Amino acid sequence: RAQELAAELEHAKAELKAALATGKRQSVKLAEANESVTSLTAKSMSLTERLSEQSQKAAETEAALAQTKSALERAEATLRNEKGGAAQRITELEAQLDVAHDEVTALRNELASITRQSAEE
Repeated sequence: RAQELAAELEHAKAELKAALATGKRQSVKLAEANESVTSLTAKSMSLTERLSEQSQKAAETEAALAQTKSALERAEATLRNEKGGAAQRITELEAQLDVAHDEVTALRNELASITRQSAEE
């Protein structure tokens, strides 16, 4: 019976060694997997941080574009107003020019009349 027990003990030792070896292999694989997860987590955090920075820059750029668009719209409105004002001023000056032309014509006619009267006298 002692020999049977010794054989069972040896068999149990062999199974224990095999289980320990399997456990060590699994422990190494688990450590490698843990390292991979840690590395991927770090990369993910880095990418998340970069994405956050890019999102912030995009928001700032969008705000700057909105301000630029607003400034351009104001400038365009100002130019339209100035153009309208200039057109109004041109119309006024043309009217003054017509009046001045009429006055010059009247003065020429008057001068011609005076010249004729002088010549007759």
